[in-house]
Amino acid sequence: MDGYEATLRVVMREDLDDGGYVVKCPALPGCVSQGETVEEALANIREAIVGVIRARAAAGHPLPDAEFHDDAPQEIQAPIHVAITGAALEDSRQGV
Repeated sequence: MDGYEATLRVVMREDLDDGGYVVKCPALPGCVSQGETVEEALANIREAIVGVIRARAAAGHPLPDAEFHDDAPQEIQAPIHVAITGAALEDSRQGV
């Protein structure tokens, strides 16, 4: 299996109730994370994205295409680059 590499858009907002930041990846519905700082939130969403992509690959579901566009100016947006080797995706498929 080939690897997976894409730059995906994430959308972040400040959590005014609890502090910190909440971040989601629109290309992967339900893929949401948080962090106390912008940097921590971005690191956490990258980890979540990799986990969701590996789970989708293991289940034989399609993986998202690369996408990044600025259509929500009221929110903080950032590109997240993800690269997963073919071996790691295959391990996910085999339950390793």
